[in-house]
Amino acid sequence: MTFGKRIKELRESKGLFLREVGAALELDNAFISKVENEERLLPRKHLERLAEFLNVPLYVFKLN
Repeated sequence: MTFGKRIKELRESKGLFLREVGAALELDNAFISKVENEERLLPRKHLERLAEFLNVPLYVFKLN
């Protein structure tokens, strides 16, 4: 699974919309969509905030 797909999977499992994640990270929902589609990278500071927002440990984003 790719990094972006993992984010999308977690977001959807929590029943969240792109706009909710974007608002929590203070990023545009279009940017979050691009991250999920592997078109953009999510800066580490936002990744940490995303993990906190989704209430998951940061290591769940580590992919083998």
